[in-house]
Amino acid sequence: MLPLPRYAGVSQPGEYEIDISFEFDVAGALYFLVIVECKNWSKPVDRPVVQRLIQTRDAIRAHKAAIASPKGF
Repeated sequence: MLPLPRYAGVSQPGEYEIDISFEFDVAGALYFLVIVECKNWSKPVDRPVVQRLIQTRDAIRAHKAAIASPKGF
């Protein structure tokens, strides 16, 4: 688990800061990247936040993405 890592864009240029990421590497044969965006807001997370996370996932070629929010969506 890496807190606030930065990843270079693969399919889109730029650098992307992720709240939490999990990188799994099994003997160099299998690599899996999961990113998590944390939102401690007093209101539910809205659609643009979800869309940005999906764009970030695609840009850095993460395998999975999730949002953690105490107020839901």
